[in-house]
Amino acid sequence: MPWAFLPGRPGYVPDDPLAEALGAGRMNRRASPPWIRLFQLTSGYPWWLPWRHVGRGCPACGQRVTFAVWTRLSSERHAYSALCLACGLATSEYVHSRKRRLSESPVSGSEWNPACVAVARVRRAVFTPP
Repeated sequence: MPWAFLPGRPGYVPDDPLAEALGAGRMNRRASPPWIRLFQLTSGYPWWLPWRHVGRGCPACGQRVTFAVWTRLSSERHAYSALCLACGLATSEYVHSRKRRLSESPVSGSEWNPACVAVARVRRAVFTPP
C-alpha cells in the first residue's frame, strides 16, 4: 500500500496517496502570463517560429531567458522581435530593405493589457503571415 507524507499537512491521510503525490486533482486556476502564451503559441503549428535564445540578460530583470526571432512583414520589411520569458519585456525593431539595412529604432515595453507600442509590434510581427 503506497503511503504519502505531506510536510505542510502532517495529519492528512489521502485516499489515494500516489495520486496526491503526483498532484492529480490539483487545478492551477491562474493563467500563464500573456508573453508565455504568445511564445508557446507561435513556437508550434501553424506558425513554427524559430525562436532562438539570446545569451545576454534582460535589460529589465537581468534574467537570461530572452528569446528572439526574425519575421518578414513584407518583401521589403522584416522585424526583429525579442521577448523575455521572465518579465515579459518585448523589444521590436523593423528593418527596411535587407540590402541597405535601414532600421528603425527599437522600441521596448512590457505592458500587455492594454498593449504598449512594443508589445503591439511584437504581436503584429509574429502573427503576420509571411
